Amino acid sequence: MNWWAWVALGILVLNIAYRLWIRRGVANVSVHEIQQRLSIKDKMLLVDVREPREYNAGHIQGAVNIPLGTLEKGCSGFKRHDEILVICQSGNRSLTAYRKLKAMGFEAVRNVDGGMSRWAWETVRKGG
Repeated sequence: MNWWAWVALGILVLNIAYRLWIRRGVANVSVHEIQQRLSIKDKMLLVDVREPREYNAGHIQGAVNIPLGTLEKGCSGFKRHDEILVICQSGNRSLTAYRKLKAMGFEAVRNVDGGMSRWAWETVRKGG
C-alpha cells in the first residue's frame, strides 16, 4: 500500500473511534422501536430539534418541533420524568439536545439513532 492509502486508512480509523467516543453513555432508541410504539399509541414525547423548514419538509406524525437553539425555552412545560425522544436529520443535533436535556435534569431522555435519514430509509424500504 502506498502512503496515501495508509493516510486514508488512518483517517477512517480515527473517524470511527471519534464517533464511538462521542456517543459513549448515550441512551439510543431505534426507529423500529418508535414505529412499534407509535402503532400502539404508547406515551412518549418525540421532539424534533431540526429547523422549522426541515421539519415542515417532512416529520414523524406526532413529533413536536423545538429547534435545538430554542430547546431550553421550548421544553419548559415538560416534566422531569417524561420520556423524551429527540430526533434530527442524522443524529448529531439530537445528540447535543440529548446532552442538554440530561444536564437540565430530565431523567428519561433517548436519542433516535440515525435520525430522520434512517426513518426515511426504513419507511421507504419497508413500503411505508
